[in-house]
Amino acid sequence: MWMPRSVALFIDRGDVEPSSRGTPWVAAINPPMLSRMFRLIVEHAAPGQDRRQYRGYTITGAGDGPYLCFAGGTVLVSGSVGEMTAILDRIEDRPNAGTNRSELTTSVAMLLERFDVGGVFDSGGVGIVAGALRTAGIGGLDAAERVDVGLDVVDADSALLEATATFSDRTSLERFGSAWRGSWPGIARRLFEYGIEATCRFEERTQDSARITVELRGLGSAAVAGLAALE
Repeated sequence: MWMPRSVALFIDRGDVEPSSRGTPWVAAINPPMLSRMFRLIVEHAAPGQDRRQYRGYTITGAGDGPYLCFAGGTVLVSGSVGEMTAILDRIEDRPNAGTNRSELTTSVAMLLERFDVGGVFDSGGVGIVAGALRTAGIGGLDAAERVDVGLDVVDADSALLEATATFSDRTSLERFGSAWRGSWPGIARRLFEYGIEATCRFEERTQDSARITVELRGLGSAAVAGLAALE
């Protein structure tokens, strides 16, 4: 009942004032209920908080973050005021606000229609995903211009992870595809050692983009076994 209906994460290095934590980020959370009550508590009953108005929105937080803002039934969370005002500008300045959506807004909306958690990694944010893959021995994603990631928790034992990477040229896509296909069998074997069955599909969607779909099974059993091993 208390779990969010959807969560989106925006990571973007643009003309944004970064937080003390480094890469700019904003999370958008749609709670299932009581968002109005939560808003009243945060905006009016939290002592010692930094509260400011921006384009009709109230931004609340501490000096070193995080900051919260309510945009309708959505709770926005960011690491700095600059990050929050940047996303609010995108919301307010999108073309024909109220009828059409910006490319970013449309992409996130499409992700959250299909997945429980979605993330759009643009510009410098791609480096975060690329770094995670490098730890698994997969290189080449640094050349991507954008990565969209969606996670769907199917049930207590399985999940679906989907990522779409867009590159500036065909050569970069082929280089990443080769690295992924060469490394995936080893990753699947390591996951199987923990009791997780993983299957993967790598599909080229256009000349410069590819979609990776990973299905995971046995997550619940693996978690129980891991906890038991700690006892």
